[in-house]
Amino acid sequence: MEIDLDEPRWKGDEETERVFANPKLNALALPLAFAAAWGLNTVGIGIITMLFYHEFGHAVAAWLCGRWAFAIPIAGLTFIGEDKSVFMMCLVLGTLAFLWEYARRENLYGLFTFATAAILLAADLMFVAPKHDCDAVILWAGSGGELILSTLVLLAFYYRLSDRLRWDFWRYPLIVTAACSFLFAAQSWHRAQEDPDKYILGGTSTGTSRDKDADWVRLVNNHGWKPWEVVGSYARAEQWCLAAMALHYAVFLILPAKKLSARRGEDGFEAG
Repeated sequence: MEIDLDEPRWKGDEETERVFANPKLNALALPLAFAAAWGLNTVGIGIITMLFYHEFGHAVAAWLCGRWAFAIPIAGLTFIGEDKSVFMMCLVLGTLAFLWEYARRENLYGLFTFATAAILLAADLMFVAPKHDCDAVILWAGSGGELILSTLVLLAFYYRLSDRLRWDFWRYPLIVTAACSFLFAAQSWHRAQEDPDKYILGGTSTGTSRDKDADWVRLVNNHGWKPWEVVGSYARAEQWCLAAMALHYAVFLILPAKKLSARRGEDGFEAG
């Protein structure tokens, strides 16, 4: 696959190219999204967006394990099959393969990278990881989705889709919802580090003991995790997500600015 960073993926669409390669817009997008998220979370929006990413975190993990899953975020529920399904395995791998080929053909390097990573992860979970480990991954992925799925949405802001599926406008409200979820989850796990045992098993958010069927309690009771290991795993996930955001922020701030400067230089040279 050959990718030309200087070549617009939408041929002839200079307006769209300016939107996605605008240094000022790229500089303001994430800071403003998190500023808006901080304000919205103070009035309870964070818990609502968190439910969406939490339940789809369970569902996405189940799909990658080859199981059927149906998320109902508004009810805080996700129904998941107990065993792998040949139909779901074919559906998931087929969908990811289609995305991979489509991204390769359309020169969508962000989607191509995502599809490649997802195929490798799905292959490992479907064909290598034992059922016990898949169960743990699905449990972990609820709170993990609050961090990881929201980060993927935030990173996707910088990537254009094809000319058949444009999201010039919709990426703005989506990154605000993602920032709300990420900020809510990150603040929760920072509090958890003060007393992992109490946070994981004691139900500090409700003042009562957590239900034995709660995700974190099942990781401890059924999979042998220690409370500090649960908290530490989410803290590390948060750090990796922040690193990915920082990298994208820097790259998509610097590269468009250099391209813009180069074009201005060329224009000045030609004018002279």
